[in-house]
Amino acid sequence: MNVYKINYTLFTLFFYFLVSLTLNCQTQLIKEYNTCAIEKINLKDYSSAIDFYTRIIQINPKDSSAYFDRAMMKEIMHDYEGAILDFTNAIMIDSNNVDNFFCRGINYYKIKKYKPAIADLNKMLKHEQDNADAFYYRALSKAALNDTQSAIVDCTKAINLNQTKADYYLTRGQLKIKLGKKQSGNLDLKKYKNLVVN
Repeated sequence: MNVYKINYTLFTLFFYFLVSLTLNCQTQLIKEYNTCAIEKINLKDYSSAIDFYTRIIQINPKDSSAYFDRAMMKEIMHDYEGAILDFTNAIMIDSNNVDNFFCRGINYYKIKKYKPAIADLNKMLKHEQDNADAFYYRALSKAALNDTQSAIVDCTKAINLNQTKADYYLTRGQLKIKLGKKQSGNLDLKKYKNLVVN
């Protein structure tokens, strides 16, 4: 074995050692930042939590969960467009996580972009038919586009999945009354009032 091969082998081993060491340090740093972010969330210091998630993303730009978590903080702070951007980045990294579509759909609804909201909620419901809130937000989006009958259908699906949410009955009742179904609508409004009182 000549000197060149020995030096090349030593260099290669040293290089892989440094790469491994760097990856271990980055993994540890990400864990620490994540812990700090959770502590800030518990203190309702969402702005600082966003900063820690941003640091995680700077270390690992392919961390879809960091984008998701940062988006959730932005939503809490009413930065819906910023949240949509982060949910979109999370989807680009991992399009199989339907929670990203669900949350982005809700944020689209909140900024009155009803067609993209419905599109995202459709993607979510294609994979998970048991999410009452997805049906409810899709109903709200459809109602905003004057697709009242379809919105009532979605409210009914939401109610069938969760009969304890007062807002589901309120929305369905109002939509029924809008279509001239006063008796049925008033029954929903009565159910709404009963749930709110209890």
